[in-house]
Amino acid sequence: MASTPAVAYDKYYKGKGDVATVMRHDSNTYDAESERTIGTIKKGVPVTAIDEGKYVSKMLVRLKNGDQIRVQSLKVQKPGEAAARTSTSGTFKPGRLGLEDKKYTYQQASDIIVETIDESRWSGAIKCYLTQLFWYTAGYRGDKIDRHGELVTKEDLRRCKRAIKTTTWNNLYKSIQNDFGEVLGPFALYSYGLMDSATYNKIDIPK
Repeated sequence: MASTPAVAYDKYYKGKGDVATVMRHDSNTYDAESERTIGTIKKGVPVTAIDEGKYVSKMLVRLKNGDQIRVQSLKVQKPGEAAARTSTSGTFKPGRLGLEDKKYTYQQASDIIVETIDESRWSGAIKCYLTQLFWYTAGYRGDKIDRHGELVTKEDLRRCKRAIKTTTWNNLYKSIQNDFGEVLGPFALYSYGLMDSATYNKIDIPK
């Protein structure tokens, strides 16, 4: 089950000083002091969360260039441990992402996978990439739309990938390609209507 904003703050930020992560969704940006709207920031952009001692809806973050701004807290990817689970075989297989050997609806399975990734120990950049890759592949009927109605583009994927350290990516690549591919395969069949064309629409696959 997804944690509430206040609980997530206590778990991931409270008393931890500056915490590196990335944007999970596109967000408005706000002046650090006045909180007036000053622009926007894209998903996948690296940010460093600055702990102010309590949960706030507009999180204070530092950008790579040193500027401090505020962003919508719910649009920031929950951080993890950058070095956690970077080379373990089978890390991204269905069973490790919360799926058991039973029937799920499309919605049930996608919710379990995304929430398991979100609550995992992986770094914010890895979580961002896996989540965006999932929705890019599994978005309903090939629309590449996530469950919040936000479009996922190739540039979003590239931005999330760039936020992952090169050595970490090299360790993870085969596991993502092979193990996470087992997760993505059934969703791709459904979202792109491949089963419909193969069966001449004779099999109804409920969502």
